[in-house]
Amino acid sequence: MSKQKDKNSTMKRIIADLLLFLLIAVLSSVIVYEHLTIRVKTIGRDYRFEQDWLVNAISIACGQGFTTPVAPYPENMRLFLEQKTSSMQFSDLPKDWGRWDNSRFVRTHYYLIYTIGILWRWFGINWDVLKLYAGIVFVITVLATYIPLYMFSGRITAFITTCLVMNAPSLLFLLPSIRDYSKTTFFMLFLAISTILFYFANKCVWRTAIFSSLLGFAIGIGLGFRQDVLILFFLGLSFIAIIGGKFFYQKKIIASINCFVLYLLSFLATGYPILLAIAEDKGAVSSHSLVQGLASTVEQTSMGGTASYRPVYEPNDMLVHSTIASFARRTGFKESFDNYLSPAYGSAGRAYFRSVVWHLPADLWGRVLSSCSNCFSTIYNFTKEQKQNHQEFNRPSHFLFFTDRLYYWDIFLAYIGPWALLGIVFITGMKNIWKGILIAGVLVYLLGYPSILFEYRHVVHLTPILYGIIIVFIYELSAGFIHTLYYLYRKKLSAKTIFVGLRNGVIVLLFVLCSCTLLYSLLILWQKYQLLNLVSSYRQLNWEEVSLNHVDNGANILFQPSKTLPAFEKVSELPPMETPFEFLRADFELTEIFPIYSLYDNTYYAVDFSEPLNPLLHFYAPKENKPLRISIYFLVYSASTIKPRNEPIFNNREPIIWVRGTWKGVEIPKEFKTSFRGLYRAKNPSAEPFLITLVAPENNSIKGYYKHWKYAWDFRNVRDNIERYKIYDKYK
Repeated sequence: MSKQKDKNSTMKRIIADLLLFLLIAVLSSVIVYEHLTIRVKTIGRDYRFEQDWLVNAISIACGQGFTTPVAPYPENMRLFLEQKTSSMQFSDLPKDWGRWDNSRFVRTHYYLIYTIGILWRWFGINWDVLKLYAGIVFVITVLATYIPLYMFSGRITAFITTCLVMNAPSLLFLLPSIRDYSKTTFFMLFLAISTILFYFANKCVWRTAIFSSLLGFAIGIGLGFRQDVLILFFLGLSFIAIIGGKFFYQKKIIASINCFVLYLLSFLATGYPILLAIAEDKGAVSSHSLVQGLASTVEQTSMGGTASYRPVYEPNDMLVHSTIASFARRTGFKESFDNYLSPAYGSAGRAYFRSVVWHLPADLWGRVLSSCSNCFSTIYNFTKEQKQNHQEFNRPSHFLFFTDRLYYWDIFLAYIGPWALLGIVFITGMKNIWKGILIAGVLVYLLGYPSILFEYRHVVHLTPILYGIIIVFIYELSAGFIHTLYYLYRKKLSAKTIFVGLRNGVIVLLFVLCSCTLLYSLLILWQKYQLLNLVSSYRQLNWEEVSLNHVDNGANILFQPSKTLPAFEKVSELPPMETPFEFLRADFELTEIFPIYSLYDNTYYAVDFSEPLNPLLHFYAPKENKPLRISIYFLVYSASTIKPRNEPIFNNREPIIWVRGTWKGVEIPKEFKTSFRGLYRAKNPSAEPFLITLVAPENNSIKGYYKHWKYAWDFRNVRDNIERYKIYDKYK
């Protein structure tokens, strides 16, 4: 009788869970359909779908395989890609139309393109089919969010979190950018499968093996949607290692080996074509993105970056290309850069980033810690921006649809989220020390990795994770408090048990915080040593004074070279992707800080690398009656870009015209003219390959030798972050 009751109870629970799962699927479907319908009415067909790689999906839909049609395209196809028509026919792309070789970028998105191509094959080549695709992906994301939360803390927290996620402006807004959005879906699928994997690791060997295989399969497929998914492979491998180690300890050696083998084989079976394309590309795209993430303007997004040096000022594509290309030439790299993101460029980019890691490791670790705390307010800023700029996020709430009210939730998230993050680690550690450490490691990994390129489209996949953190924390805190009082009242819980739990939580939290702090401190010491060596190397270069003209620019004066700098004399003879450079030193004697600019000609925006240099003087304040003698070291380039036209490149009937940017000089206010002590160029810059913009005083007492970040555990920093954005009048 007892067994029958247990069986009936289990069946009722399963039915209830399935019905709730179905309800979530229906609700998310309605929300995404309503949102995309309103969005089309609001902004027409101005989707952010990336048309240039969709030509391969059109080829698949037309039954012509995974090929790239030659541009310019047939008339109807061109109109469709420009979104001047909503659909095109299969016959609009003739079978005998010329083909190009598939680019490496296209081949690294093999599964995404094939998915779109198949949908168009089934339903016709129509922009509205992509709405169907976006809707399906959104529903999968929401359901995948529910699973790990349900298994971790129950259906209540899982349901509340998924209701928030399905209304999140950050997720809904990014939907049309189907390539960027794919990362969110596969991140949540990864967490869902991993949670099930850990669940079965204690119960069933063969089910654990199956889900090990599914985990590798999902990562391999996801890699063909978005290359970023590759970072999940290493996290998955660590999960398999933990489970395999547990089996090995239990003397289940075959089971341990099976988990590893099935995970790796499944990943390689699905991911090998993508890995092959990435290998041929030499990681050009990822290398470029990594260096973009080093830009000072990007660091400001994550509340930090104050120092006396900078590798790159802004994530301008051509500035980053110039930074990497010039570094390659200084290190003796001989291969030519045939095009913008060539394999040779990928090799050079990886070498440059390795040099950054060697010289500035503390900055990278500091960004990770900053990201873990500031990503909560970043999501809030994203939500606020959508409410300000997009009508569809301001429609009235009804039933479980409350996108317009999520603004208030995200304010709460911004302030409480960083503390909830520590709370999750503490509460998990109370239950099990090793699980607490594991959860801390996973969260630092997932929240910290996007810090290298901290912009909205790269952190939006964190939305379900961040919402889950705070809901689970609130639930666990309140449930734990109530249960503790109840069991104390019923005398089923001793004070000793409570003390042991609290002690374990404190141990885990202190271990995590001390480990992060100790590592950061050691890296700062190493970085200080490296920067002192850099300053010494820069001083020992062979410097030559540059003859200058003084140009009156109104309130400012421009110190301009009187003749072309040697590296730029034969610039017209160089290939477009070859970037000549000069390493310069500007000397000043300061009685106060004033604006200092490295100024370029602004005719062509893409190669206007003008940047302010005075922010790097933040740590150097001139003393009264004692001028500060200081040198500013910086690179200047003559980079190429395509001369702008008023039509898309693939429609151009005329030859492409390449133009180059021109460095004009150093500009300061007129009243500080006497503070400028001269401009010098390095005759042998290759003697020190790692050249960055850097400030060094005459006495070598370098300050600001690591980037200073603001952490959101201080409410004042949260306020500063969210107040940097203009708020709607109704919310002031």
